Amino acid sequence: MTDTQTRREARLTVARAALTPRSYDAENHTVELIAATGFPVRRYDWEAGTYYLEQLDISEAAIDGSRIDQGVCPMLNAHSSWAIGDQLGRIESWRVENGQLITVARFGVSDAAVAAEAEVAAGTWRGVSVGYRRDEMLKEVRQDGKLPTYKVTRWGLMEVSLVPIPADPASGVRSEDDLHPCSIIENRDSTDTIGAPDSPEEDETMIRSRMLGGVAALAQNAPNDNPGGAPASEVRSEPATPAVQSDPNVVRMDVSATLDFMDDVRTFGVDETQARTWATTLTPDGARAALIRAAAEVQRGQAPLQPGQRQNASITHDDRDKQREAMSNAIQHRFNPSVELTDGGRQFRSMSLMEMARENLERNGTRTRGLGKRELADLALRQHSTSDFPNVLSNVTRATLRSGYAEAPQTFKGWQRRATVSDFRQVSRLQMGSAPSFLLVPEGGEFKMGTIGDGKEVYALATYGRKFAITRQTLINDDVDAFTRIPGLMGAAAARFESDAAYAPLIANPNMSDGVALFHASHGNLAASGGAIAEAGVQAAEIAMGKQVGLGGEILNLAPKFMIVARKDALPARKLMTAVQATQTSGVNVYSNAFEIIVESRLNRTSGATPWFMAADPNQVDTIEYAYLDGDDGVFLDEREGFDVDGIEYKARLDFAVKAIDWRGLYQDPGT
Repeated sequence: MTDTQTRREARLTVARAALTPRSYDAENHTVELIAATGFPVRRYDWEAGTYYLEQLDISEAAIDGSRIDQGVCPMLNAHSSWAIGDQLGRIESWRVENGQLITVARFGVSDAAVAAEAEVAAGTWRGVSVGYRRDEMLKEVRQDGKLPTYKVTRWGLMEVSLVPIPADPASGVRSEDDLHPCSIIENRDSTDTIGAPDSPEEDETMIRSRMLGGVAALAQNAPNDNPGGAPASEVRSEPATPAVQSDPNVVRMDVSATLDFMDDVRTFGVDETQARTWATTLTPDGARAALIRAAAEVQRGQAPLQPGQRQNASITHDDRDKQREAMSNAIQHRFNPSVELTDGGRQFRSMSLMEMARENLERNGTRTRGLGKRELADLALRQHSTSDFPNVLSNVTRATLRSGYAEAPQTFKGWQRRATVSDFRQVSRLQMGSAPSFLLVPEGGEFKMGTIGDGKEVYALATYGRKFAITRQTLINDDVDAFTRIPGLMGAAAARFESDAAYAPLIANPNMSDGVALFHASHGNLAASGGAIAEAGVQAAEIAMGKQVGLGGEILNLAPKFMIVARKDALPARKLMTAVQATQTSGVNVYSNAFEIIVESRLNRTSGATPWFMAADPNQVDTIEYAYLDGDDGVFLDEREGFDVDGIEYKARLDFAVKAIDWRGLYQDPGT
């Protein structure tokens, strides 16, 4: 069972013991939602300054459910669509039943989705709301002073959300009582009159909900998206940007509301100077209207859509991304001044880790005034809070880990063959000469069946790694080394481990699939007696490698390309490869620049003779092969919120394997 499945079952075990909605299916992780009932919802026209009622036509002819049919209709968290984590699941089907729009939602596997599923299963989350696109509207003008009503006769379902306070009180998670249409909608429009909202708190909640979750839908709900419908001032359920007009008699935002307002401004990436003007010169409703329209323009990044024009999806780089990158750059520069400081990083270069954490939390809307260092560190390191700071630390940790890995010297990759393996199952590599030689096919003759030899080597990937942690003490102590130097050392350690494994076949001389050691007289790749690196020894290696034949006795015509020596033999090897100005034939250096020299300290011996090796080109014949898991070249970093430690746990992981594939392209001289 995976970690996600374990978390899901642990949370849902408690939920199943509580009151479970009739429509919840624990096995398939689905639930039926009453998404809409046609309840008349009070809307406010920001331009006209009046209220009106908007009512959805609940019929199959009126509803466009193509997004559900195509599998792209999400179930969101309170209409929020700013990040992938806002999606709790997917709407899989829909139907109209007894005047209600019924949808079936399947929960996802993220932590937020699992938590939401547990709450729904327990019956504590019941509110449901829909996000939709108006295609056609009809207006009913009331002559008795009541609110005018707009009937949305054709509309497209864009998303369904779990919400704390639904606009339609008759919608919700379906249970035993939801067998008939709810009667709460009767006579509602006959008693509503033009005036203030039923509850100022409810109106504020609705406004903030739209500000935080509905900006993406705003562009689609603009007047031009409703051909044949009501005028712009009568149909817009989201506020338009009013002209900035200062009136000394109007009510302004108080200090607390202004702080909340500016938090939203920074979240949406709207110009702060312009937003301060709205906050100080407009009514609270007018300022929020201006913010929502400006946020829609920022998200769109283009001119308003024309009639019939559709907006293309795009991946944006928001203010939070820029802040994370700037903080990461400043921390890396502080650890290693050779890392170039960016313009964004300059504003954080003199800040401590705690100061950066506080700045990050404040910018993301979390009040930190009055918090002590311990409380601030705890809040900043929670990966499921509004803090981005764990991501900042992870960016730095990941960068230094990979940097340490890349900068560690490795010599084996120049002469061994690299492979990519798709999984952890055993891999078989056929040896050279396994395929039979070609035969003459006379005119009208028949091709003969050939058989593949059984010479092969088998290996499988394995996973290696270590854990380390960043604790709140690290943050409080401003210990940059904890997530810069330590990950760098981890990366270097991973590179050293690869080199240890890569040279192990030369040092340990393991048995091959035929039961004989890699370097052995019967393999024809081991000198009878050791000698210093000299012309005679190299000539013997060339001759031996040239005599190698395939499994069927075919000539392979192999030749050495690399000379692999220990550190102590580097000097004679380089001398042998150096050109000389000979005055007679006997003085000619026939091996001048003939081979590429690989110097590796792992081949040194503390006692006895030190061997040296020759290797063929790995593109000509398999020698030693090293492999990574597909998509995971080198060391990688996993992370999670600490359980055994008070902070963030990191796991440096390496999926790696090395295997000698064929002895024919390798030669050993025992040395002196």
